Amino acid sequence: AYKEVAGTFAYMTGKGQSAERAATLMENAFSVLGRVDVRDKLAKAGVDVFDDTGKIRSVVDIFTDLEGVLKRQVWWIKRRKALLPSLLPILGS
Repeated sequence: AYKEVAGTFAYMTGKGQSAERAATLMENAFSVLGRVDVRDKLAKAGVDVFDDTGKIRSVVDIFTDLEGVLKRQVWWIKRRKALLPSLLPILGS
């Protein structure tokens, strides 16, 4: 767990976040991931916070999975917007 936190902290500071900002962002992330309602919504979307043994997964793995979910949602939104102009004449609008 300590290596995970240290690695995440190093990654964030390496990307330009101040130590204080990185610590705050990590605190917020762990706080949110600790909420049952958030974990349930993530699981429903296909993002598991815990592994099969009940241990918390790597923050990097969790957010990588979440990124994939969000990219698919953005793709669907863009697809719908692209289709809308061709559907309006059919729908009578």
